[in-house]
Amino acid sequence: MSRKNEDYWRSQDGEAYRRQQEWRSEQGNTNYREQEAWLVAHLKQCSERLGRPVEVLDVGCGFGRMARVLADCPFVVYYGYDFSATMAKELLDAPPASLEPVAGRVRVAPNPREAFADRRFDIVFTVSVLIHNAREAAARVLSEMASLLRPDGYLLLIENQLVPFELKENNWHGGCWLHDYAGDLAREYDVEVIRGRIPDHDIYLVRTVRGAQRAVTLIEGDGAARLLGDEERLLASIPRLHVALKGLQSELEHRDAAEAEARLHDVAEAHVMQARLIEQQGRALDERQRVIDEISAERDTLRSVQQLRAHIQQTLAQVHAQSQAIHVVPQTGDDLAQKSFTRAFPPEQSFEWQAARDTIYANPDSRFAQVCHVFHQDWVGMRSAVGALPGWKLSIPSAQGIPVADIERIVALLRQHDIRKLVLHGISDPMYALSLALARVGFDAQYLVWHGTTTQWVWEDERRFAHRAIQMAREGKVRRFSAIRRGLGPIVGERNFAPQLVNMPPLFSNRTVARRSPRREDCHALAPSWNDLRKNLATNVLAAQCVDRIGRIHVVAKDFDLPKWLAPKLTKVAYRDHTGMLEMMASMDLVLNVTTIDCHPMVDLEAMSVGTPCVRGPLFLDGLEDHEYVRLTSVDNPMSVEDISRCIERLLSVETLTLDGMMSDYKNALLELSRQRYLEFLEI
Repeated sequence: MSRKNEDYWRSQDGEAYRRQQEWRSEQGNTNYREQEAWLVAHLKQCSERLGRPVEVLDVGCGFGRMARVLADCPFVVYYGYDFSATMAKELLDAPPASLEPVAGRVRVAPNPREAFADRRFDIVFTVSVLIHNAREAAARVLSEMASLLRPDGYLLLIENQLVPFELKENNWHGGCWLHDYAGDLAREYDVEVIRGRIPDHDIYLVRTVRGAQRAVTLIEGDGAARLLGDEERLLASIPRLHVALKGLQSELEHRDAAEAEARLHDVAEAHVMQARLIEQQGRALDERQRVIDEISAERDTLRSVQQLRAHIQQTLAQVHAQSQAIHVVPQTGDDLAQKSFTRAFPPEQSFEWQAARDTIYANPDSRFAQVCHVFHQDWVGMRSAVGALPGWKLSIPSAQGIPVADIERIVALLRQHDIRKLVLHGISDPMYALSLALARVGFDAQYLVWHGTTTQWVWEDERRFAHRAIQMAREGKVRRFSAIRRGLGPIVGERNFAPQLVNMPPLFSNRTVARRSPRREDCHALAPSWNDLRKNLATNVLAAQCVDRIGRIHVVAKDFDLPKWLAPKLTKVAYRDHTGMLEMMASMDLVLNVTTIDCHPMVDLEAMSVGTPCVRGPLFLDGLEDHEYVRLTSVDNPMSVEDISRCIERLLSVETLTLDGMMSDYKNALLELSRQRYLEFLEI
């Protein structure tokens, strides 16, 4: 490198040069990002080929552009070298964490061989470095780089495009040269030229000669490597040569002004950077004034925030005084399910907003844009039902109070999304406290959906929570009350919504779950419920056992057992999460869900939505009960093994295409009915 070049780069400030590159990128120069993207992809391929991280040396690392890109790549072990301490200062003072201790990874020395005499590398690379060296200096740097390679290593040069001979292009930055790597500078090596990947640059892979004689190959675009003869190489060099010669002609014609023009170019870039810094400082002053104004405004609103917190705390204290000790609603006895819930909803997490499982199967409808459904994380059936509904989703625990700070966060989310109506699905002590707290701060448009039945009042928690829900309706704490089971109006009073709310079928794209194979003679049935009085599991299993075409009956309830002589087709399968259960349903020929006192089970709708028919008991819905799919799959007497068996045989006798058409038509009709009922219920 000439003395002028050395002086320029030794005096150049690395931080200022970084800002200069950032400014160029903002002006539309994409070269830097495209260089980084190509290099990362190339090194990843090299690492995969080696079966370990690739060790690289960045010659001319400067302020650390490539260091910050490559240091965090798990497939790269990065080292950097520069001869200019001022250029490398920013990288040495504030390196990426993965380069610590930086002294062993980034070094400043007169040449790369002295910097890393103790190491050898898989790849030694440059990015627009050799162009700042005349031929003799560039050849010396190239030799020093090659001496640091492992036996199978190679040089990687992202430099000027092909030219037929060396040419000084301009006097910027102390002078810039175009080098003929393929024909001259690397004539003692095999050279692979990669063109068309990075604008205004070619890439040269330089290796020790591997064959009987030196080879020069070319890769253009996504094509394969091919030999590059001298004649073709010279022809390919002409476009870049024309550009360089035009610039050189201008310099020769204005020889006396060339040096001044070069200095002017460097000063102009520095002036632009200074102007940009002044502009940034002006914006910083404006931002500082804006922050001062915001602090003043916050001081004015702090009193209202304190009032909000006081309201919430007072409400929670009132609820605590009214409430009994919190009980846990009975759940399935399957401990695998319980472990799954524990992992999904750890105790320290008091609420979830727009969780994936609550939105992935939702039916979109812009009319519900200001509606938020509030429900419990661990009440599985209700959560599945809410997951299919349009609107925002907020899930809370059923047996754990919500801290004041989290209620404040919930209030902020509701305000942020302009929520006007809240739908409470079920009541628990935490839900009741949240309802009162939200009403106290302005969210009083609340609607309550009760998914239980009076038959379930044999359980203490069900009874207590149902009493509280009905009391909320009677006292006007909710605008409307709807029971999924009809006929509770005389108990609830004037706020009861008489038309029945029906659950929506979940929305599945064609690729969400794999569809079952065409029905076979050896059919498989799934009974996915747990084992209690409502679910009627034994009756379902015994009925399927009596159908000859049923070859296997799958049950997930861990506490369910029948002797082999009574149910030889029975097999137990492990509990799965929500998506896993849907996938299992989709692989079956039939789902068994003839329940006794359930309201509108989501199992029926989920099975139908993934393309699997489901037998069911009487639900007493006030719409679509005369649909052909309902008549085909419904059992009048859920306690009769014989009646359920006949229903299964009737269902399996229907052709697959006919059955698919029935399910599709019923699903669409049910979806529309559910939408209309919810719109009426919410007064939208």
